[in-house]
Amino acid sequence: YDQCVFYDSSGPLVHWQLECCCKHLQTKPGHTVLDIGGGTGQFTALLESRLNKQLGHASMVLVEPSKGMIDRAGEHSTTLQCANADLLSYAASAPGAAERILLKEVVHHFGSGEDFQAAVDSLWTLLKPGGLLVILTRPKEPEYPFFPRALDSWKEGVEEPSVWAKTFEEAGFRVGVHKEAFSVTMDRATWVQMTKDRFWSCFAPLEDSEIQEGVAWMHDNLPATVTFDEVEHYIVARKPEMPGPSTL
Repeated sequence: YDQCVFYDSSGPLVHWQLECCCKHLQTKPGHTVLDIGGGTGQFTALLESRLNKQLGHASMVLVEPSKGMIDRAGEHSTTLQCANADLLSYAASAPGAAERILLKEVVHHFGSGEDFQAAVDSLWTLLKPGGLLVILTRPKEPEYPFFPRALDSWKEGVEEPSVWAKTFEEAGFRVGVHKEAFSVTMDRATWVQMTKDRFWSCFAPLEDSEIQEGVAWMHDNLPATVTFDEVEHYIVARKPEMPGPSTL
């Protein structure tokens, strides 16, 4: 998984993501930065290292509900602070814990309705007044060379960034949405193998037979070398210094 082009810590795409996150987080000396749902902490450790170089010291905290994931954080950093907790329980135990929060490719796991609102409430609780929340997400209509069934599954699990942004605005955050893009080129065989490995959650609901049919479709319809734009949206939500009317 970590060697997939989207998560290869030595690859250009991940380092481009790192630059984008640093730009939108606007971290300052003395800030605490939470990475919510950061998995094994691979990207968190890269961000910690980058902020240490920029600011002299970065207080990074990885918050991850999976013990199996968080137990691997030491592979990436010996200084990273870790909390084995879900968002809601961590927020209840640490209100006002951070000036900055990063949600990298996890907002679609928050569910909908009351579950999503509970996540928004918890993020509000975790942020200090004036704090910044940065949400990295992707468009509902991506440019990836998905086979048709995989594209349908992707659309079922992703909202347009504007929909999520509106929810945070209604909760009292001041919100902006920023689009970033990075050109990716790879062999068709690499993309096919990534698909077989079900590298993203959109492949999880698919039957083995659907994956096999998708592989055949890709061999028939994709060129030997595929090129696409990795389009990412950064939802930047600021908690006001003096909270105004809010649904929270």
